[in-house]
Amino acid sequence: MGEPAPSSSDNPAAKEPGRLDRLRERHGWLDHVIRAATLYVERNADVLAGSITYFGFLALFPSLLLAASVFGFVLAGRPELLDDVIAQIVDYIPGSAGDQLVEALNAAIESRNAVGIVGFLGLIYAGLAWISKLRLAIQTLWQGNPEAGSFLRDNARDLLTLVGFGGGLAASLAVTAVGTAAASFFVDLVGLSEFPGVNLIIGALAIALAVAGSTLVFAWLFGSLSGHDITYRAVLPGAILAAVGFEVLKLIGGVYLSLVSNNVSAGVFGSVVGILLFIYLACRFLLFCVAWTATLPRFAALGLAPAGEVGVPYAARGGSAGDQPDAVAVLAGAVSAAGRTSDRSTTAPVASSAVVAAGLVATGAVVAILTRPLVRHWWKRVIPTPEPRPPRPSLRRVAGRRTS
Repeated sequence: MGEPAPSSSDNPAAKEPGRLDRLRERHGWLDHVIRAATLYVERNADVLAGSITYFGFLALFPSLLLAASVFGFVLAGRPELLDDVIAQIVDYIPGSAGDQLVEALNAAIESRNAVGIVGFLGLIYAGLAWISKLRLAIQTLWQGNPEAGSFLRDNARDLLTLVGFGGGLAASLAVTAVGTAAASFFVDLVGLSEFPGVNLIIGALAIALAVAGSTLVFAWLFGSLSGHDITYRAVLPGAILAAVGFEVLKLIGGVYLSLVSNNVSAGVFGSVVGILLFIYLACRFLLFCVAWTATLPRFAALGLAPAGEVGVPYAARGGSAGDQPDAVAVLAGAVSAAGRTSDRSTTAPVASSAVVAAGLVATGAVVAILTRPLVRHWWKRVIPTPEPRPPRPSLRRVAGRRTS
Protein backbone atom coordinates (compact mmCIF):
# COMPACT_ATOMS: atom_id res chain seq x y z
CA MET A 1 0.00 0.00 0.00
CA GLY A 2 1.22 3.50 -0.81
CA GLU A 3 1.90 6.09 1.79
CA PRO A 4 -0.99 8.46 2.55
CA ALA A 5 -0.81 11.89 0.99
CA PRO A 6 0.45 14.50 3.39
CA SER A 7 -2.31 16.73 4.69
CA SER A 8 -2.14 20.45 5.09
CA SER A 9 -1.76 19.97 8.84
CA ASP A 10 1.51 18.06 8.25
CA ASN A 11 2.95 20.90 6.18
CA PRO A 12 5.12 23.13 8.40
CA ALA A 13 4.58 26.07 6.06
CA ALA A 14 0.83 25.85 6.59
CA LYS A 15 1.25 25.96 10.38
CA GLU A 16 3.37 29.09 10.39
CA PRO A 17 1.33 32.20 9.58
CA GLY A 18 3.14 35.20 8.19
CA ARG A 19 3.87 38.33 10.14
CA LEU A 20 0.92 40.16 8.62
CA ASP A 21 -1.36 37.24 9.51
CA ARG A 22 -0.16 37.35 13.11
CA LEU A 23 -0.76 41.09 13.23
CA ARG A 24 -4.24 40.63 11.81
CA GLU A 25 -5.03 37.98 14.38
CA ARG A 26 -3.69 40.13 17.20
CA HIS A 27 -5.20 43.46 16.10
CA GLY A 28 -8.82 43.27 15.04
CA TRP A 29 -8.87 46.83 13.69
CA LEU A 30 -6.01 46.07 11.28
CA ASP A 31 -7.74 42.94 10.02
CA HIS A 32 -10.92 44.94 9.58
CA VAL A 33 -9.25 47.63 7.47
CA ILE A 34 -7.52 45.00 5.28
CA ARG A 35 -10.75 43.11 4.69
CA ALA A 36 -12.58 46.34 3.82
CA ALA A 37 -9.86 47.35 1.36
CA THR A 38 -9.91 43.86 -0.18
CA LEU A 39 -13.67 44.02 -0.64
CA TYR A 40 -13.34 47.49 -2.15
CA VAL A 41 -10.85 46.25 -4.75
CA GLU A 42 -12.63 42.96 -5.51
CA ARG A 43 -15.95 44.68 -6.24
CA ASN A 44 -14.34 47.35 -8.51
CA ALA A 45 -15.51 50.19 -6.31
CA ASP A 46 -13.41 52.75 -8.21
CA VAL A 47 -15.52 52.13 -11.33
CA LEU A 48 -18.70 52.39 -9.27
CA ALA A 49 -17.46 55.66 -7.79
CA GLY A 50 -16.87 57.00 -11.30
CA SER A 51 -20.49 56.39 -12.32
CA ILE A 52 -21.75 58.02 -9.13
CA THR A 53 -19.45 60.99 -9.74
CA TYR A 54 -20.77 61.50 -13.27
CA PHE A 55 -24.40 61.77 -12.26
CA GLY A 56 -23.52 63.67 -9.09
CA PHE A 57 -21.67 66.28 -11.13
CA LEU A 58 -24.53 66.33 -13.64
CA ALA A 59 -27.06 66.92 -10.85
CA LEU A 60 -25.04 69.91 -9.66
CA PHE A 61 -26.15 72.12 -12.57
CA PRO A 62 -29.94 71.75 -12.19
CA SER A 63 -29.43 72.20 -8.46
CA LEU A 64 -27.74 75.53 -9.15
CA LEU A 65 -30.56 76.50 -11.52
CA LEU A 66 -33.17 75.68 -8.91
CA ALA A 67 -31.21 77.58 -6.26
CA ALA A 68 -30.89 80.55 -8.63
CA SER A 69 -34.65 80.51 -9.17
CA VAL A 70 -35.33 80.54 -5.44
CA PHE A 71 -32.68 83.20 -5.05
CA GLY A 72 -34.37 85.23 -7.77
CA PHE A 73 -37.73 85.12 -6.01
CA VAL A 74 -36.11 86.29 -2.79
CA LEU A 75 -34.06 89.08 -4.37
CA ALA A 76 -36.86 90.35 -6.62
CA GLY A 77 -38.47 92.26 -3.76
CA ARG A 78 -35.36 92.96 -1.66
CA PRO A 79 -33.18 95.60 -3.38
CA GLU A 80 -31.04 96.15 -0.27
CA LEU A 81 -30.22 92.45 -0.11
CA LEU A 82 -29.46 92.55 -3.82
CA ASP A 83 -26.83 95.25 -3.29
CA ASP A 84 -25.19 93.15 -0.57
CA VAL A 85 -25.03 90.15 -2.91
CA ILE A 86 -23.43 92.26 -5.63
CA ALA A 87 -20.84 93.52 -3.17
CA GLN A 88 -19.98 89.98 -2.14
CA ILE A 89 -19.62 88.92 -5.78
CA VAL A 90 -17.31 91.85 -6.49
CA ASP A 91 -15.16 91.05 -3.45
CA TYR A 92 -14.80 87.30 -3.85
CA ILE A 93 -14.97 86.68 -7.62
CA PRO A 94 -12.47 88.84 -9.51
CA GLY A 95 -12.18 89.34 -13.26
CA SER A 96 -14.69 88.63 -15.97
CA ALA A 97 -16.11 85.70 -14.00
CA GLY A 98 -17.67 88.19 -11.59
CA ASP A 99 -19.26 90.15 -14.43
CA GLN A 100 -20.67 86.98 -15.93
CA LEU A 101 -22.08 85.92 -12.58
CA VAL A 102 -23.73 89.33 -12.15
CA GLU A 103 -25.36 89.01 -15.55
CA ALA A 104 -26.40 85.43 -14.81
CA LEU A 105 -27.96 86.56 -11.54
CA ASN A 106 -29.84 89.29 -13.39
CA ALA A 107 -31.10 86.74 -15.91
CA ALA A 108 -32.17 84.42 -13.10
CA ILE A 109 -34.24 87.18 -11.52
CA GLU A 110 -35.89 88.08 -14.81
CA SER A 111 -36.69 84.47 -15.80
CA ARG A 112 -36.97 82.85 -12.40
CA ASN A 113 -40.12 80.89 -13.28
CA ALA A 114 -38.65 79.15 -16.33
CA VAL A 115 -35.30 78.60 -14.61
CA GLY A 116 -37.06 77.01 -11.66
CA ILE A 117 -39.04 74.59 -13.83
CA VAL A 118 -35.98 73.54 -15.86
CA GLY A 119 -33.89 73.15 -12.72
CA PHE A 120 -36.57 71.09 -10.98
CA LEU A 121 -37.04 68.69 -13.90
CA GLY A 122 -33.30 68.37 -14.45
CA LEU A 123 -32.74 67.70 -10.76
CA ILE A 124 -35.37 64.96 -10.77
CA TYR A 125 -33.70 63.23 -13.74
CA ALA A 126 -30.08 63.57 -12.62
CA GLY A 127 -30.93 63.04 -8.96
CA LEU A 128 -32.79 59.81 -9.62
CA ALA A 129 -29.90 58.53 -11.74
CA TRP A 130 -27.43 59.49 -9.00
CA ILE A 131 -29.42 57.75 -6.27
CA SER A 132 -29.84 54.69 -8.52
CA LYS A 133 -26.09 54.41 -9.12
CA LEU A 134 -25.40 54.93 -5.42
CA ARG A 135 -27.89 52.23 -4.46
CA LEU A 136 -26.44 49.75 -6.96
CA ALA A 137 -22.90 50.50 -5.76
CA ILE A 138 -23.78 49.97 -2.09
CA GLN A 139 -25.67 46.75 -2.83
CA THR A 140 -22.84 45.50 -5.06
CA LEU A 141 -20.36 45.95 -2.23
CA TRP A 142 -22.68 44.28 0.25
CA GLN A 143 -24.27 41.52 -1.83
CA GLY A 144 -22.04 41.04 -4.88
CA ASN A 145 -24.62 40.93 -7.68
CA PRO A 146 -27.87 42.56 -6.54
CA GLU A 147 -31.03 41.31 -8.17
CA ALA A 148 -32.84 43.67 -10.52
CA GLY A 149 -36.15 44.83 -9.09
CA SER A 150 -39.25 46.42 -10.51
CA PHE A 151 -38.60 49.58 -12.54
CA LEU A 152 -41.48 51.54 -11.02
CA ARG A 153 -40.80 50.34 -7.49
CA ASP A 154 -37.08 51.09 -7.68
CA ASN A 155 -37.66 54.57 -9.12
CA ALA A 156 -40.32 55.35 -6.53
CA ARG A 157 -37.96 54.22 -3.78
CA ASP A 158 -35.10 56.23 -5.28
CA LEU A 159 -37.34 59.30 -5.43
CA LEU A 160 -38.19 58.97 -1.75
CA THR A 161 -34.50 58.47 -0.98
CA LEU A 162 -33.61 61.58 -2.99
CA VAL A 163 -36.20 63.66 -1.14
CA GLY A 164 -35.08 62.28 2.20
CA PHE A 165 -31.41 62.85 1.40
CA GLY A 166 -32.07 66.43 0.30
CA GLY A 167 -34.17 67.13 3.37
CA GLY A 168 -31.61 65.59 5.69
CA LEU A 169 -28.77 67.51 4.09
CA ALA A 170 -30.72 70.78 4.29
CA ALA A 171 -31.57 70.11 7.94
CA SER A 172 -27.93 69.32 8.71
CA LEU A 173 -26.77 72.57 7.10
CA ALA A 174 -29.49 74.52 8.90
CA VAL A 175 -28.58 73.07 12.30
CA THR A 176 -24.90 73.83 11.70
CA ALA A 177 -25.61 77.41 10.61
CA VAL A 178 -28.08 78.11 13.43
CA GLY A 179 -25.83 76.54 16.05
CA THR A 180 -22.80 78.50 14.90
CA ALA A 181 -24.77 81.76 14.71
CA ALA A 182 -26.22 81.17 18.18
CA ALA A 183 -22.76 80.51 19.61
CA SER A 184 -21.39 83.68 18.00
CA PHE A 185 -24.34 85.70 19.31
CA PHE A 186 -23.83 84.35 22.82
CA VAL A 187 -20.12 85.15 22.71
CA ASP A 188 -20.84 88.72 21.61
CA LEU A 189 -23.59 89.05 24.21
CA VAL A 190 -21.37 88.15 27.16
CA GLY A 191 -18.44 90.17 25.80
CA LEU A 192 -16.05 87.30 25.05
CA SER A 193 -15.51 88.07 21.37
CA GLU A 194 -11.99 89.38 22.06
CA PHE A 195 -11.05 86.44 24.27
CA PRO A 196 -8.20 84.35 22.77
CA GLY A 197 -9.34 81.08 21.26
CA VAL A 198 -13.03 81.95 21.00
CA ASN A 199 -13.07 81.76 17.21
CA LEU A 200 -11.34 78.38 17.39
CA ILE A 201 -14.01 77.10 19.77
CA ILE A 202 -16.81 78.35 17.52
CA GLY A 203 -15.16 76.71 14.52
CA ALA A 204 -14.83 73.43 16.41
CA LEU A 205 -18.51 73.66 17.37
CA ALA A 206 -19.47 74.15 13.73
CA ILE A 207 -17.43 71.10 12.70
CA ALA A 208 -18.92 69.01 15.52
CA LEU A 209 -22.47 69.95 14.48
CA ALA A 210 -21.66 69.20 10.84
CA VAL A 211 -20.23 65.79 11.78
CA ALA A 212 -23.31 64.99 13.87
CA GLY A 213 -25.68 65.94 11.05
CA SER A 214 -23.66 64.08 8.42
CA THR A 215 -23.57 61.00 10.65
CA LEU A 216 -27.36 60.84 10.73
CA VAL A 217 -27.56 61.28 6.94
CA PHE A 218 -24.96 58.58 6.23
CA ALA A 219 -26.50 56.17 8.72
CA TRP A 220 -29.83 56.57 6.97
CA LEU A 221 -28.22 56.04 3.55
CA PHE A 222 -26.28 52.95 4.61
CA GLY A 223 -29.28 51.39 6.30
CA SER A 224 -31.77 52.20 3.55
CA LEU A 225 -29.68 51.30 0.49
CA SER A 226 -27.89 48.19 1.74
CA GLY A 227 -30.61 45.80 0.60
CA HIS A 228 -30.68 44.13 4.03
CA ASP A 229 -33.09 44.51 6.91
CA ILE A 230 -30.66 46.17 9.31
CA THR A 231 -31.05 48.92 11.87
CA TYR A 232 -29.47 52.34 11.62
CA ARG A 233 -27.69 51.71 14.90
CA ALA A 234 -25.89 48.73 13.36
CA VAL A 235 -24.30 50.91 10.66
CA LEU A 236 -23.54 53.81 13.01
CA PRO A 237 -19.74 53.16 13.19
CA GLY A 238 -19.46 53.36 9.41
CA ALA A 239 -21.63 56.49 9.34
CA ILE A 240 -19.37 58.20 11.89
CA LEU A 241 -16.31 57.28 9.85
CA ALA A 242 -17.93 58.64 6.67
CA ALA A 243 -18.97 61.88 8.39
CA VAL A 244 -15.50 62.56 9.81
CA GLY A 245 -13.80 61.80 6.51
CA PHE A 246 -16.29 63.98 4.63
CA GLU A 247 -15.50 66.95 6.86
CA VAL A 248 -11.76 66.41 6.31
CA LEU A 249 -12.32 66.38 2.55
CA LYS A 250 -14.35 69.58 2.84
CA LEU A 251 -11.53 71.31 4.72
CA ILE A 252 -8.97 70.25 2.11
CA GLY A 253 -11.33 71.25 -0.71
CA GLY A 254 -11.87 74.65 0.90
CA VAL A 255 -8.13 75.26 1.00
CA TYR A 256 -7.82 74.32 -2.67
CA LEU A 257 -10.71 76.52 -3.80
CA SER A 258 -9.41 79.48 -1.79
CA LEU A 259 -6.06 79.18 -3.56
CA VAL A 260 -7.57 78.76 -7.01
CA SER A 261 -10.07 81.61 -6.65
CA ASN A 262 -7.24 84.13 -6.11
CA ASN A 263 -6.18 83.79 -9.75
CA VAL A 264 -8.36 84.86 -12.67
CA SER A 265 -6.80 82.65 -15.37
CA ALA A 266 -7.15 79.44 -13.36
CA GLY A 267 -10.19 80.36 -11.29
CA VAL A 268 -12.95 79.04 -13.56
CA PHE A 269 -11.36 75.80 -14.78
CA GLY A 270 -9.56 75.19 -11.50
CA SER A 271 -12.83 75.45 -9.59
CA VAL A 272 -14.63 73.06 -11.94
CA VAL A 273 -11.80 70.52 -11.79
CA GLY A 274 -11.63 70.92 -8.02
CA ILE A 275 -15.36 70.28 -7.61
CA LEU A 276 -15.20 67.24 -9.89
CA LEU A 277 -12.18 65.87 -8.02
CA PHE A 278 -13.88 66.50 -4.68
CA ILE A 279 -17.00 64.59 -5.75
CA TYR A 280 -14.91 61.66 -7.01
CA LEU A 281 -12.80 61.44 -3.86
CA ALA A 282 -15.90 61.76 -1.69
CA CYS A 283 -17.59 58.93 -3.62
CA ARG A 284 -14.54 56.69 -3.32
CA PHE A 285 -14.29 57.32 0.40
CA LEU A 286 -18.03 56.79 0.80
CA LEU A 287 -17.82 53.39 -0.88
CA PHE A 288 -14.83 52.46 1.26
CA CYS A 289 -16.92 53.31 4.33
CA VAL A 290 -19.66 51.05 2.94
CA ALA A 291 -17.11 48.23 2.53
CA TRP A 292 -15.82 48.92 6.04
CA THR A 293 -19.37 48.78 7.41
CA ALA A 294 -20.25 45.58 5.54
CA THR A 295 -17.20 43.80 6.99
CA LEU A 296 -18.07 44.58 10.61
CA PRO A 297 -17.90 41.39 12.71
CA ARG A 298 -21.49 41.88 13.85
CA PHE A 299 -22.77 41.28 10.31
CA ALA A 300 -20.67 38.12 9.96
CA ALA A 301 -22.35 36.85 13.11
CA LEU A 302 -25.79 37.55 11.65
CA GLY A 303 -24.98 36.06 8.23
CA LEU A 304 -25.27 39.44 6.47
CA ALA A 305 -21.59 39.95 5.63
CA PRO A 306 -20.28 39.76 2.05
CA ALA A 307 -19.49 36.26 0.81
CA GLY A 308 -15.93 34.97 0.93
CA GLU A 309 -13.00 35.52 3.26
CA VAL A 310 -13.57 39.28 3.43
CA GLY A 311 -16.77 38.71 5.40
CA VAL A 312 -15.13 36.68 8.17
CA PRO A 313 -12.65 38.13 10.68
CA TYR A 314 -9.23 36.51 10.46
CA ALA A 315 -9.27 35.44 14.11
CA ALA A 316 -12.60 33.61 13.60
CA ARG A 317 -11.54 31.57 10.55
CA GLY A 318 -9.80 28.90 12.56
CA GLY A 319 -7.57 27.58 9.80
CA SER A 320 -8.07 26.89 6.13
CA ALA A 321 -10.62 28.36 3.79
CA GLY A 322 -12.71 25.22 4.06
CA ASP A 323 -13.32 25.87 7.74
CA GLN A 324 -14.80 29.32 7.17
CA PRO A 325 -18.51 28.36 7.11
CA ASP A 326 -18.08 26.52 10.42
CA ALA A 327 -16.23 29.51 11.82
CA VAL A 328 -19.12 31.75 10.89
CA ALA A 329 -21.57 29.39 12.54
CA VAL A 330 -19.46 29.20 15.69
CA LEU A 331 -19.15 32.97 15.77
CA ALA A 332 -22.90 33.40 15.29
CA GLY A 333 -23.62 30.89 18.05
CA ALA A 334 -21.23 32.61 20.41
CA VAL A 335 -22.83 35.97 19.82
CA SER A 336 -26.34 34.57 20.22
CA ALA A 337 -25.39 32.75 23.42
CA ALA A 338 -23.91 35.88 24.87
CA GLY A 339 -27.02 37.83 24.04
CA ARG A 340 -25.01 40.10 21.74
CA THR A 341 -23.27 41.65 24.71
CA SER A 342 -19.95 43.47 24.55
CA ASP A 343 -17.06 41.20 23.58
CA ARG A 344 -14.04 41.42 21.33
CA SER A 345 -16.16 41.15 18.17
CA THR A 346 -18.23 44.18 19.16
CA THR A 347 -15.44 46.30 20.56
CA ALA A 348 -13.21 45.80 17.52
CA PRO A 349 -15.41 47.99 15.26
CA VAL A 350 -15.31 50.77 17.84
CA ALA A 351 -11.53 50.57 18.09
CA SER A 352 -11.19 50.39 14.32
CA SER A 353 -13.52 53.36 13.86
CA ALA A 354 -11.62 55.39 16.43
CA VAL A 355 -8.23 54.59 14.88
CA VAL A 356 -9.30 55.35 11.31
CA ALA A 357 -11.24 58.48 12.30
CA ALA A 358 -8.33 59.77 14.36
CA GLY A 359 -5.99 59.12 11.45
CA LEU A 360 -8.28 61.02 9.08
CA VAL A 361 -8.56 64.00 11.43
CA ALA A 362 -4.81 64.09 11.99
CA THR A 363 -4.11 63.78 8.26
CA GLY A 364 -6.55 66.53 7.40
CA ALA A 365 -5.14 68.84 10.04
CA VAL A 366 -1.55 68.26 8.93
CA VAL A 367 -2.42 68.71 5.25
CA ALA A 368 -4.42 71.87 5.91
CA ILE A 369 -1.67 73.40 8.06
CA LEU A 370 1.37 72.44 6.01
CA THR A 371 0.18 72.62 2.44
CA ARG A 372 -1.57 75.97 2.55
CA PRO A 373 1.54 78.21 2.84
CA LEU A 374 3.57 75.96 0.53
CA VAL A 375 0.96 75.83 -2.21
CA ARG A 376 0.23 79.55 -1.88
CA HIS A 377 3.93 80.38 -2.23
CA TRP A 378 4.27 78.10 -5.27
CA TRP A 379 1.08 79.45 -6.81
CA LYS A 380 2.25 83.07 -6.58
CA ARG A 381 5.58 82.19 -8.18
CA VAL A 382 4.10 80.23 -11.09
CA ILE A 383 1.04 82.38 -11.84
CA PRO A 384 1.27 86.05 -10.86
CA THR A 385 -1.70 87.66 -9.16
CA PRO A 386 -3.44 90.19 -11.45
CA GLU A 387 -3.68 93.86 -10.64
CA PRO A 388 -6.81 94.90 -8.74
CA ARG A 389 -9.58 96.05 -11.01
CA PRO A 390 -11.84 99.06 -10.43
CA PRO A 391 -15.23 98.37 -8.85
CA ARG A 392 -17.84 97.07 -11.23
CA PRO A 393 -21.32 98.56 -11.55
CA SER A 394 -24.17 97.13 -9.61
CA LEU A 395 -26.66 94.67 -10.99
CA ARG A 396 -29.24 97.35 -11.70
CA ARG A 397 -26.77 99.35 -13.78
CA VAL A 398 -25.83 96.25 -15.76
CA ALA A 399 -29.51 95.55 -16.35
CA GLY A 400 -30.04 99.16 -17.45
CA ARG A 401 -27.28 98.92 -20.05
CA ARG A 402 -28.70 95.66 -21.38
CA THR A 403 -32.23 97.01 -21.76
CA SER A 404 -31.14 100.35 -23.31
